[in-house]
Amino acid sequence: MKKLTFDEAMERIADDRPLKRDEVQERALNRTVWRASNGIPGCLDDSFGLYETKRDAADSLIDSFRHTGDMVVPRGMVRALLGPGTTTSFAQPGEAYLFRVERMTLRDCL
Repeated sequence: MKKLTFDEAMERIADDRPLKRDEVQERALNRTVWRASNGIPGCLDDSFGLYETKRDAADSLIDSFRHTGDMVVPRGMVRALLGPGTTTSFAQPGEAYLFRVERMTLRDCL
């Protein structure tokens, strides 16, 4: 059976179809992805997505914030999510809800 490429695996994930590590090429499993998630720390995430770039992951979180009813993106959110490091996050002062971007491999996600 032919193993899936990185793009094919990402498409399956985006379509919320089942995927196992042994169905994906080794080279694809070692590729870096950025996981964008939001939710209350210590609980299951309300939502998450996988992206090829940190910018795309951060943009998805910023867009999701815009759709919460608060039309203005909080000061410092973009800078915090795009800041240096393999894991970046943002929470508004006094709130527990967290927006997070983290780097991992596709293997880590499966």
